[in-house]
Amino acid sequence: MYCDKPIIILPEKISVLRDVKNQSIYTDFEQYSIYYKNIIYPYSEEYDVQIECEFGKNLGNCWRLEEFNDIADTFLLTLKIYGYYGKLLTEKS
Repeated sequence: MYCDKPIIILPEKISVLRDVKNQSIYTDFEQYSIYYKNIIYPYSEEYDVQIECEFGKNLGNCWRLEEFNDIADTFLLTLKIYGYYGKLLTEKS
């Protein structure tokens, strides 16, 4: 289902749990994912979803953050949805 103006359902801020200084138990591996099917309404496989963020990776069906070591306490993430012929349908930061 393709829509001219899909809705991005994301809060203004997203909290991500990570190891902190003086923590007594450390984890070997952590990751945080935002799956596009869960935040775009209505979702379509035809959308070209692009992420602008200095951290994480766009894996096609989701954006994933796996490296927490040198990440600032806050950072900007912008999600853009493109439709046919590269037309920007909507975006949210």
